Amino acid sequence: MSIYDLKNLNFSFYKRNAPRSGPTSSDKWNDSFEEIKNDLANLSNEWNQKLIKTLAGLPVGDSDSSINAVANGLDGANLWVNRDADSSSTYYDTTNARPLSVEEALDAIHTLITNTTEDLQDYIAEHAAALSSAEEAAIGAHIFDASQTSSSTSLDGKSETNRLNINQLARDVYGSVTLNGNGNAVLNNSLLAMVDALLEIHNGNWDDDITVDHSGVSISVSQTGINSSAPGDDSFAGAPTNLEEDLDQIRTLLKTIKGTLTWQTALSALYAGGPDSLEDLFTSTAGTGVKAAGNPWGYDLVDLDGLATGLDSLPTQLTGSGLPDGVPDGIAAQDMFEWMVDASTTIDGQYFRRMETGVEGPGPYVVYHGRGSYPVVQLVQLSPTVTVSGQFDYTIEHDNTNQFTVEFSEVRSLASGVIISVW
Repeated sequence: MSIYDLKNLNFSFYKRNAPRSGPTSSDKWNDSFEEIKNDLANLSNEWNQKLIKTLAGLPVGDSDSSINAVANGLDGANLWVNRDADSSSTYYDTTNARPLSVEEALDAIHTLITNTTEDLQDYIAEHAAALSSAEEAAIGAHIFDASQTSSSTSLDGKSETNRLNINQLARDVYGSVTLNGNGNAVLNNSLLAMVDALLEIHNGNWDDDITVDHSGVSISVSQTGINSSAPGDDSFAGAPTNLEEDLDQIRTLLKTIKGTLTWQTALSALYAGGPDSLEDLFTSTAGTGVKAAGNPWGYDLVDLDGLATGLDSLPTQLTGSGLPDGVPDGIAAQDMFEWMVDASTTIDGQYFRRMETGVEGPGPYVVYHGRGSYPVVQLVQLSPTVTVSGQFDYTIEHDNTNQFTVEFSEVRSLASGVIISVW
């Protein structure tokens, strides 16, 4: 550390309260005066050894009243180039018998350069006729004749090339800009400072490290500050390596799940058809067991002998409530199916292939058939709150070869329903 580095003065003196009555301790008095002495000694050392020597060389109006750093402030007009300069020095004002200020020295240099340039131009103009053709070509033909073009190897040609190169650099760095010719910076922050700040974001710096990475860098970007991704690829394959590919993988999954040509293709309207009565379920909606757009259930119902005829003979069609219109309240759905086959019924081969069991109330429903084999089971839900497109989810558990249980995935209760078993 230089001897002229001023220190921060940290005073050791602090207040000591004297007793309200009675004498003050001599030790406290001695301590207080010792602290004051040390503080004054530190202040004296910094003032005399550093501050005074630092400020001693500043003009204070003694050599010239117009040059006074104390009165006018510290700038080029109030600061000597060399305070010890004498008449033998370049930086001495012989007229005023004092050193030159920084401002005066720079003005003198500027004037010297300007005068020298003018003298050189005058000399060239005066002696041009004496130059040979080779000398004129070496200087630049355009200098002597504006209609001529200087060679690229001449002084004028090289100067023009340098001018164009400087303009190119200026435009590459600053964009479209007019050079002001005064040597002053155009930008508030230098290119070095701006690039260094950008590199620091990526764990690099201007001096010796331009490695770009983001290890340990915490940058928060709002969602609205991120531009939309490039046009999506909904046929993406492989492992994503960036955010755009993550989004492309999601687009591909959406297209696959929707079953459409592209991920943006709208889904067609939900199927609005289907049976609206039990009769329609058995007589018009039956399929082959394969789901299709016109029959999303794909029901494959094997009609029992006389079932269609029996349904046709009902006074009115079933409307989804589980009971036909006109049937008195309180008649259970199973009363409508008294003709259904159960395990104790004497049956022929046709009946043996199929069994219907009426159910109502909350599940689960345990069905015993005693057939010694596993049937294909389906629950037809006739609850007034259940629509064709909103059937309650249920599972079928075959307890053994003679019995199975139908259970809803949630707590549910049916006004009425039919369990159809087929072997």
